Amino acid sequence: MSSDISFFTPVYRSNSSTMQGLVEGYFHLSGETAYVVDQVEQADLGVVVFHEKGSLFMTALKIASYFTLFVPILMLVAKAVLRSSHRYHIIDVKQQLEEGMEITPETIKKIETLIPKIIEGENDPDLIWHVNHGTFFNIRTFSLASMPNRIFKVPPPTWSIFREKTTITSKQMIEESFENALKGKKICLLYNLSQLIIPHQKVFEMDIQGQRMPVLMQEQIGIENSVGDTEELYYISTLSRAISQLTTFITKTGFSSVTYETIPIIAERENFPGDRRVALVNLEEMDNAAQGLAKLQQLGLVN
Repeated sequence: MSSDISFFTPVYRSNSSTMQGLVEGYFHLSGETAYVVDQVEQADLGVVVFHEKGSLFMTALKIASYFTLFVPILMLVAKAVLRSSHRYHIIDVKQQLEEGMEITPETIKKIETLIPKIIEGENDPDLIWHVNHGTFFNIRTFSLASMPNRIFKVPPPTWSIFREKTTITSKQMIEESFENALKGKKICLLYNLSQLIIPHQKVFEMDIQGQRMPVLMQEQIGIENSVGDTEELYYISTLSRAISQLTTFITKTGFSSVTYETIPIIAERENFPGDRRVALVNLEEMDNAAQGLAKLQQLGLVN
Protein backbone atom coordinates (compact mmCIF):
# COMPACT_ATOMS: atom_id res chain seq x y z
CA MET A 1 0.00 0.00 0.00
CA SER A 2 1.20 3.56 -0.66
CA SER A 3 2.31 5.69 2.28
CA ASP A 4 3.49 9.17 3.28
CA ILE A 5 6.49 7.47 4.92
CA SER A 6 9.59 6.42 3.01
CA PHE A 7 10.03 2.66 2.72
CA PHE A 8 13.36 2.86 4.53
CA THR A 9 12.07 5.01 7.40
CA PRO A 10 11.47 2.69 10.36
CA VAL A 11 7.92 2.65 11.73
CA TYR A 12 7.50 1.38 15.28
CA ARG A 13 4.35 0.33 17.14
CA SER A 14 4.02 -0.28 20.86
CA ASN A 15 2.69 -3.78 20.18
CA SER A 16 5.40 -4.71 17.66
CA SER A 17 7.43 -7.84 18.35
CA THR A 18 11.21 -7.69 18.79
CA MET A 19 11.65 -9.24 15.33
CA GLN A 20 9.34 -6.66 13.71
CA GLY A 21 11.31 -3.86 15.35
CA LEU A 22 14.57 -5.39 14.13
CA VAL A 23 13.29 -5.61 10.55
CA GLU A 24 11.93 -2.05 10.57
CA GLY A 25 15.13 -0.56 11.93
CA TYR A 26 17.64 -2.63 9.95
CA PHE A 27 18.20 -0.08 7.16
CA HIS A 28 18.03 2.96 9.47
CA LEU A 29 21.36 4.55 10.39
CA SER A 30 20.14 8.04 11.35
CA GLY A 31 17.41 10.52 10.44
CA GLU A 32 13.64 10.18 10.53
CA THR A 33 11.97 7.58 12.73
CA ALA A 34 8.18 7.19 12.82
CA TYR A 35 6.01 6.01 15.69
CA VAL A 36 2.37 4.94 15.34
CA VAL A 37 0.00 7.07 17.42
CA ASP A 38 -3.26 5.17 16.95
CA GLN A 39 -2.64 1.56 17.98
CA VAL A 40 -6.10 0.36 16.87
CA GLU A 41 -5.64 -2.10 14.01
CA GLN A 42 -6.61 -0.41 10.76
CA ALA A 43 -5.28 -0.01 7.23
CA ASP A 44 -4.30 3.68 7.51
CA LEU A 45 -2.26 4.55 10.61
CA GLY A 46 -1.18 7.99 11.82
CA VAL A 47 2.44 8.48 12.85
CA VAL A 48 4.58 11.19 14.40
CA VAL A 49 8.15 11.62 13.17
CA PHE A 50 11.30 12.28 15.18
CA HIS A 51 14.89 12.78 14.02
CA GLU A 52 17.03 10.21 15.78
CA LYS A 53 20.61 8.97 15.59
CA GLY A 54 21.47 5.31 15.96
CA SER A 55 24.25 4.16 18.29
CA LEU A 56 27.73 3.91 16.79
CA PHE A 57 27.94 0.23 17.74
CA MET A 58 24.64 -0.71 16.06
CA THR A 59 25.47 1.41 13.00
CA ALA A 60 28.81 -0.37 12.58
CA LEU A 61 27.14 -3.76 13.06
CA LYS A 62 24.49 -3.02 10.42
CA ILE A 63 27.02 -1.72 7.88
CA ALA A 64 29.15 -4.84 8.36
CA SER A 65 26.11 -7.06 7.76
CA TYR A 66 25.29 -5.25 4.51
CA PHE A 67 28.37 -6.86 2.90
CA THR A 68 26.94 -10.35 3.42
CA LEU A 69 24.25 -9.57 0.79
CA PHE A 70 22.12 -12.44 2.13
CA VAL A 71 21.09 -10.59 5.31
CA PRO A 72 20.04 -7.31 3.63
CA ILE A 73 18.09 -9.19 0.91
CA LEU A 74 16.27 -11.22 3.58
CA MET A 75 15.52 -8.07 5.58
CA LEU A 76 14.35 -6.25 2.45
CA VAL A 77 11.82 -8.99 1.68
CA ALA A 78 10.65 -9.12 5.30
CA LYS A 79 10.23 -5.34 5.41
CA ALA A 80 8.23 -5.39 2.14
CA VAL A 81 5.88 -7.98 3.67
CA LEU A 82 5.44 -5.88 6.83
CA ARG A 83 4.67 -2.73 4.83
CA SER A 84 2.24 -4.43 2.42
CA SER A 85 -0.67 -4.46 4.87
CA HIS A 86 -0.66 -0.85 6.12
CA ARG A 87 -0.57 2.72 4.90
CA TYR A 88 1.00 5.37 7.12
CA HIS A 89 0.25 9.10 7.13
CA ILE A 90 2.24 11.74 8.99
CA ILE A 91 0.20 13.68 11.54
CA ASP A 92 0.79 17.40 11.02
CA VAL A 93 1.62 18.30 14.63
CA LYS A 94 2.79 21.80 13.67
CA GLN A 95 -0.62 22.54 12.13
CA GLN A 96 -2.34 21.30 15.29
CA LEU A 97 -0.10 23.43 17.50
CA GLU A 98 -0.68 26.57 15.40
CA GLU A 99 -4.44 26.09 15.07
CA GLY A 100 -6.30 29.37 15.59
CA MET A 101 -3.09 31.39 16.02
CA GLU A 102 -3.62 33.95 13.26
CA ILE A 103 -2.21 37.44 13.70
CA THR A 104 -3.10 40.51 11.66
CA PRO A 105 -0.64 43.09 10.27
CA GLU A 106 -2.42 45.67 12.44
CA THR A 107 -1.58 43.70 15.61
CA ILE A 108 2.06 43.35 14.56
CA LYS A 109 2.20 47.09 13.90
CA LYS A 110 0.70 47.80 17.32
CA ILE A 111 3.31 45.66 19.06
CA GLU A 112 6.11 47.31 17.07
CA THR A 113 4.83 50.70 18.24
CA LEU A 114 5.00 49.48 21.84
CA ILE A 115 8.44 47.87 21.51
CA PRO A 116 10.38 50.62 23.37
CA LYS A 117 8.15 50.17 26.44
CA ILE A 118 8.10 46.38 26.06
CA ILE A 119 11.90 46.13 25.99
CA GLU A 120 12.22 48.44 29.01
CA GLY A 121 9.43 46.65 30.89
CA GLU A 122 7.43 49.85 31.27
CA ASN A 123 3.71 50.01 31.96
CA ASP A 124 1.20 51.08 29.33
CA PRO A 125 -2.63 50.92 29.17
CA ASP A 126 -2.27 48.59 26.15
CA LEU A 127 0.04 46.13 27.98
CA ILE A 128 -0.84 43.37 30.47
CA TRP A 129 2.37 41.94 31.93
CA HIS A 130 2.74 38.27 32.90
CA VAL A 131 5.48 38.22 35.49
CA ASN A 132 4.80 34.68 36.76
CA HIS A 133 4.69 32.81 33.48
CA GLY A 134 7.80 30.75 34.21
CA THR A 135 9.72 32.42 31.38
CA PHE A 136 13.36 33.49 31.60
CA PHE A 137 13.22 36.91 33.20
CA ASN A 138 14.61 38.84 30.20
CA ILE A 139 12.04 37.47 27.74
CA ARG A 140 9.24 40.05 27.77
CA THR A 141 5.95 38.25 28.36
CA PHE A 142 2.67 40.15 28.01
CA SER A 143 -0.82 40.36 26.51
CA LEU A 144 -2.39 43.26 24.70
CA ALA A 145 -5.42 44.84 26.36
CA SER A 146 -7.23 44.37 23.04
CA MET A 147 -6.20 40.66 22.90
CA PRO A 148 -6.24 39.32 26.48
CA ASN A 149 -6.61 35.72 25.22
CA ARG A 150 -3.13 35.77 23.65
CA ILE A 151 0.27 35.85 25.33
CA PHE A 152 3.28 37.27 23.49
CA LYS A 153 6.92 36.50 24.26
CA VAL A 154 9.32 39.10 22.86
CA PRO A 155 13.11 38.55 22.95
CA PRO A 156 15.32 41.61 23.51
CA PRO A 157 17.85 41.46 20.63
CA THR A 158 20.91 42.04 22.82
CA TRP A 159 20.10 39.45 25.47
CA SER A 160 21.76 36.02 25.74
CA ILE A 161 22.49 33.31 28.33
CA PHE A 162 25.38 30.91 28.82
CA ARG A 163 24.22 27.28 28.97
CA GLU A 164 26.19 24.05 28.71
CA LYS A 165 29.33 25.96 27.62
CA THR A 166 27.34 27.57 24.78
CA THR A 167 25.96 31.08 24.37
CA ILE A 168 22.22 31.01 23.59
CA THR A 169 20.74 34.21 22.15
CA SER A 170 17.21 35.37 22.91
CA LYS A 171 16.30 34.66 19.28
CA GLN A 172 17.48 31.06 19.64
CA MET A 173 15.57 30.76 22.92
CA ILE A 174 12.26 31.66 21.27
CA GLU A 175 12.88 29.29 18.34
CA GLU A 176 13.96 26.52 20.70
CA SER A 177 10.88 27.02 22.86
CA PHE A 178 8.60 26.47 19.85
CA GLU A 179 10.57 23.40 18.70
CA ASN A 180 10.26 21.99 22.22
CA ALA A 181 6.51 22.58 22.12
CA LEU A 182 6.36 20.60 18.86
CA LYS A 183 8.34 17.77 20.40
CA GLY A 184 6.17 17.85 23.52
CA LYS A 185 2.99 17.75 21.43
CA LYS A 186 4.25 14.67 19.61
CA ILE A 187 5.05 12.93 22.89
CA CYS A 188 1.61 13.77 24.29
CA LEU A 189 -0.03 12.27 21.19
CA LEU A 190 2.20 9.21 21.14
CA TYR A 191 1.72 8.31 24.80
CA ASN A 192 -1.86 9.60 25.11
CA LEU A 193 -0.95 12.16 27.78
CA SER A 194 -4.43 13.66 27.76
CA GLN A 195 -4.08 15.42 31.14
CA LEU A 196 -1.20 17.58 29.87
CA ILE A 197 -2.22 20.53 27.70
CA ILE A 198 0.29 22.41 25.56
CA PRO A 199 -1.24 25.78 24.57
CA HIS A 200 -1.68 26.55 20.89
CA GLN A 201 1.15 28.78 19.73
CA LYS A 202 2.93 30.19 16.71
CA VAL A 203 6.12 32.06 15.91
CA PHE A 204 6.07 35.13 13.69
CA GLU A 205 8.71 37.73 12.86
CA MET A 206 8.71 41.47 13.42
CA ASP A 207 11.12 44.40 13.62
CA ILE A 208 12.63 44.86 17.08
CA GLN A 209 15.21 47.61 17.49
CA GLY A 210 16.23 47.39 13.85
CA GLN A 211 16.42 43.59 13.72
CA ARG A 212 14.04 40.90 12.42
CA MET A 213 13.29 38.81 15.48
CA PRO A 214 10.97 35.88 16.21
CA VAL A 215 8.05 36.49 18.57
CA LEU A 216 6.10 33.66 20.17
CA MET A 217 2.33 34.06 20.37
CA GLN A 218 0.62 31.63 22.72
CA GLU A 219 -2.96 30.83 23.63
CA GLN A 220 -3.96 32.11 27.06
CA ILE A 221 -5.26 29.13 29.04
CA GLY A 222 -7.33 29.70 32.15
CA ILE A 223 -5.23 28.57 35.12
CA GLU A 224 -5.49 28.76 38.89
CA ASN A 225 -4.81 32.36 39.87
CA SER A 226 -1.64 32.11 41.91
CA VAL A 227 1.31 29.90 42.68
CA GLY A 228 -0.10 29.37 46.17
CA ASP A 229 -3.36 28.03 44.72
CA THR A 230 -1.43 25.74 42.40
CA GLU A 231 0.83 24.43 45.15
CA GLU A 232 -2.11 23.59 47.42
CA LEU A 233 -4.17 21.97 44.64
CA TYR A 234 -1.31 19.74 43.53
CA TYR A 235 -1.92 17.50 46.51
CA ILE A 236 -5.53 16.60 45.71
CA SER A 237 -6.23 13.07 44.52
CA THR A 238 -7.72 14.13 41.18
CA LEU A 239 -4.25 15.24 40.03
CA SER A 240 -2.65 11.79 40.34
CA ARG A 241 -3.14 11.00 36.62
CA ALA A 242 -1.64 14.34 35.60
CA ILE A 243 1.40 13.81 37.85
CA SER A 244 1.91 10.30 36.46
CA GLN A 245 1.70 11.63 32.90
CA LEU A 246 4.01 14.52 33.76
CA THR A 247 6.62 12.01 34.92
CA THR A 248 6.33 10.20 31.58
CA PHE A 249 6.57 13.50 29.72
CA ILE A 250 9.75 14.52 31.53
CA THR A 251 11.34 11.11 30.96
CA LYS A 252 10.59 11.11 27.23
CA THR A 253 11.40 14.76 26.45
CA GLY A 254 14.05 15.80 28.97
CA PHE A 255 11.84 18.69 30.15
CA SER A 256 13.79 20.29 32.99
CA SER A 257 12.35 23.78 33.69
CA VAL A 258 9.88 22.32 36.20
CA THR A 259 8.35 24.86 38.60
CA TYR A 260 4.82 25.60 39.76
CA GLU A 261 4.82 28.51 37.28
CA THR A 262 5.69 26.36 34.25
CA ILE A 263 3.18 23.58 35.06
CA PRO A 264 0.10 25.41 36.42
CA ILE A 265 -3.18 23.63 37.03
CA ILE A 266 -5.93 24.43 34.55
CA ALA A 267 -8.94 26.15 36.11
CA GLU A 268 -12.11 24.09 35.73
CA ARG A 269 -15.72 24.89 36.49
CA GLU A 270 -16.91 24.70 40.09
CA ASN A 271 -17.42 21.14 41.37
CA PHE A 272 -15.67 19.71 38.30
CA PRO A 273 -16.05 15.92 38.67
CA GLY A 274 -13.13 14.68 36.53
CA ASP A 275 -9.37 14.47 36.86
CA ARG A 276 -7.61 17.82 36.85
CA ARG A 277 -5.34 18.85 33.98
CA VAL A 278 -2.00 20.63 33.85
CA ALA A 279 -0.92 23.28 31.32
CA LEU A 280 2.64 23.19 30.00
CA VAL A 281 3.00 26.92 29.41
CA ASN A 282 6.78 27.13 29.16
CA LEU A 283 8.97 24.46 27.57
CA GLU A 284 12.14 26.53 27.19
CA GLU A 285 14.44 23.89 28.70
CA MET A 286 14.26 20.32 27.43
CA ASP A 287 17.73 18.88 27.91
CA ASN A 288 17.93 17.01 31.21
CA ALA A 289 15.30 14.47 32.28
CA ALA A 290 17.12 13.63 35.51
CA GLN A 291 17.08 17.30 36.52
CA GLY A 292 13.39 17.59 35.63
CA LEU A 293 12.47 14.55 37.72
CA ALA A 294 14.60 15.85 40.60
CA LYS A 295 12.75 19.18 40.50
CA LEU A 296 9.42 17.32 40.46
CA GLN A 297 10.58 15.49 43.57
CA GLN A 298 11.69 18.74 45.22
CA LEU A 299 8.16 20.08 44.73
CA GLY A 300 6.94 17.01 46.63
CA LEU A 301 4.90 15.74 43.68
CA VAL A 302 6.68 12.38 43.39
CA ASN A 303 8.44 10.19 45.94
